[in-house]
Amino acid sequence: VLFRSEFQISAGVETEYDGTFYEMVLSGPLTDTLGARLAIGGSDNDELFENYSFDNDPNAAINGAQKYYGDESTNVRLTLVWEPTDNFRAKLKYNYSEFDNDGGGTAYVEEVCPEGTHQRTVVLGAIFFQGVDDCKINGNTSKIGLNPLLRAGLPEGYDDGQPGLEQETDFMSLQMDWDVSENYSLTAITGYVDLKHWELDDYSYGAGVFGGLHNNLYESFSQEVRIASQYDSAFNFQAGVYWQEVEQEFDAYQYAANIGLLAPDPITGWGYDYNKHHFLDTDVFSAFVAFYWDVNEKTEITFGARYTDEEKDGKIEIPYVHLFLQGSFSAPPLIDGLEFEDDNLSPEFAINYYLTDDISVFAAYKEGFKSGGIDNSALPTASLSPPDGDFSFLVYESEESDGFEIGMKANLLNGSMRLNATAFSYEYTDLQVQLFNSTAIQFSTFNASALETEGFEFDLLWQTDVDGLSIRSAWAWTDTVYSKDFVNATGENLKGEDGAGSADITGFVGFTFDRPLGDNWRYSLSADARFTDDYAWTATLNPFEQDSFWIIDAAISFYTADEKHQVNLIGRNINDEYYIIGGGAIPGRVPNDNTGANTLDQGATVPLGRTISLQYKYTL
Repeated sequence: VLFRSEFQISAGVETEYDGTFYEMVLSGPLTDTLGARLAIGGSDNDELFENYSFDNDPNAAINGAQKYYGDESTNVRLTLVWEPTDNFRAKLKYNYSEFDNDGGGTAYVEEVCPEGTHQRTVVLGAIFFQGVDDCKINGNTSKIGLNPLLRAGLPEGYDDGQPGLEQETDFMSLQMDWDVSENYSLTAITGYVDLKHWELDDYSYGAGVFGGLHNNLYESFSQEVRIASQYDSAFNFQAGVYWQEVEQEFDAYQYAANIGLLAPDPITGWGYDYNKHHFLDTDVFSAFVAFYWDVNEKTEITFGARYTDEEKDGKIEIPYVHLFLQGSFSAPPLIDGLEFEDDNLSPEFAINYYLTDDISVFAAYKEGFKSGGIDNSALPTASLSPPDGDFSFLVYESEESDGFEIGMKANLLNGSMRLNATAFSYEYTDLQVQLFNSTAIQFSTFNASALETEGFEFDLLWQTDVDGLSIRSAWAWTDTVYSKDFVNATGENLKGEDGAGSADITGFVGFTFDRPLGDNWRYSLSADARFTDDYAWTATLNPFEQDSFWIIDAAISFYTADEKHQVNLIGRNINDEYYIIGGGAIPGRVPNDNTGANTLDQGATVPLGRTISLQYKYTL
């Protein structure tokens, strides 16, 4: 079906973070066989995070600091649908997105201070900076620009030393569906992605050192072809092949020693420690087949497998090291011949049995595969100068998973209630982990341990007998444990410990109440309460933990019966709950009492607090 003629425009304001947003949609047929849809949207938030350093850090004026950090985005999507015949359809979709912020990738990071006060940041063993963060999880961040002595030579205008992020993404896909005959259909999907990303960060959070400017380039081309049968029998199948080619570049201008604080490079005049350029090319081939067998009126069996072959070739160039560091940063200027290759066959089997027309139970066994690769995070310190010249430690192996699940799907109360429930148990082996040693200023990516996860989950949607009232809920209990040796960056073995970031109980309950308001208007009230149990947010023994919390969302809408006019008041996290989703030790911090892994100040990623938005939408 081609797009129906439609024009829709909406705009609104967000009051808590001084934000505005808009969206426009225009669609309709261009000819009898060609339709188009254009969607444009964007947002601008001026005060996402308040900068505690602006008023409290004596270096704020010297290094440059903003009182608030915000972001802006623009998104464009064009879709064309062509149906020249009854048995052929093509859909071309193009997406463009641009995202910028003035706080870098660490704009949403706050500080946790285990000693109660902000620790000093020490550089080169002698230079120290005393931070000023309030050490509270409250929606404040603590940032200043790079120290002026470190800025010289940074490209793309980042020699002003101010944190920021600029990203552009182009995505295009073409899907063609062809009903070849009554028994067979073909689908071909072509995809293209081009991403460009620049980002300058202050990883010291208020000291203006240990920063980094990064440029990521990602280009991908993929092709998938599938054939599916539509036999008028108990047996059908689907088969396909997939191919992808990826080119990636990661260009880093980094500060590990911050040698520019002593003097610029006497040859170049630059202030950063080194430049590392990582290249990675990936080729993926995959083929799959699935069979569907209706054994009888109540029993369905699905079985199949996917084969994957992946090859990666990489190299690391280190075109520049500050003159005063060339004795200690002894990595070669070119590390070539980095290769990874692996293949995998992942089968899957499932059986579904209908107890009644409205209730079915199922069981499934599945295996999964996540390809390994070549570590692009390692810094050119001693770790990139192995005495035997063997750089195989930069290659990490594939991660595999296997497990089973059983469950039920039901339509109850004469179809007014939908209930799904699943119990599961899976194990992930050769777990891929990236760790950062904040003392050595070194990243490493490797295979560590195995992870066992098991649990139970259900979701419910109930259209009640009360006119206009629907109730929804979903809950999960999950137990996740490191089941084999896992030595973290501080030398602790986490075998038997709970997996970081995994809460035992999560879930939500909510409702929508939609009723007429006079002859021409309606109103809709909705609310959801989301719960997350406590969980560890660091991979350490006696980890830092996030206490359990609730998030409350609510909205009220007024709209005309013909849906031409709509006014929405939307509140997210209206109880203004701040919580930590992950974090790690801050480089350069020196504790007063260095008695364990958790004595260093931590940089903790924290989502936004309360947002209140008012939106108007017009549809023609």
